[in-house]
Amino acid sequence: MKNYLILIIVLVIVSSCGEVHCPAFPDKLMSWVNYQTDDVIKFKSENDTLCFVVTNNYKTEGYSFKKNCDCDCEAEAGYETNVSQSEFKIIGNCYEHYENKYLLSYRFVSITSEDKFQFHYDFSNNQILDDVNITEYELNNVTLSNVGMLEKTTNQKIIKIYFTSDKGLIAFVDSSNFEWKLIE
Repeated sequence: MKNYLILIIVLVIVSSCGEVHCPAFPDKLMSWVNYQTDDVIKFKSENDTLCFVVTNNYKTEGYSFKKNCDCDCEAEAGYETNVSQSEFKIIGNCYEHYENKYLLSYRFVSITSEDKFQFHYDFSNNQILDDVNITEYELNNVTLSNVGMLEKTTNQKIIKIYFTSDKGLIAFVDSSNFEWKLIE
């Protein structure tokens, strides 16, 4: 009996040793949030232009932790802009929600409100998992297919967004029904 107890203790100690290796955020998903610090993002509506300067960007690199840690692997990337002349900033974020499933969000944040649009993306099957309208969209005189569109008419500032897996956020519609398109 004593030998069994010692064997169990040794097995517990050995199994708790070692490390869990977590991968970096996948480069293939960077297109959803691919801006660097000091990049200028411009959107145009009729004769007006909004300019946002990226003030922060991030991407997790691979890391490890001890096996006996009560931790989960997480991979995340994103960016944050300054507050533009429209008095809000944009925060784009993509993080691994669970294995090969990512939660993407675009937030429009002002002093008084935060309008948030989010959806789940299955990286392994290259598909959006939530109820997102897929449409064609004209951007800079080019018709894009497979453009996602989310609408929230109850939001305070931004009521609709358009996005693609190649470019991320490509357009938004504000509460005054002005459509702002990405200038490339």
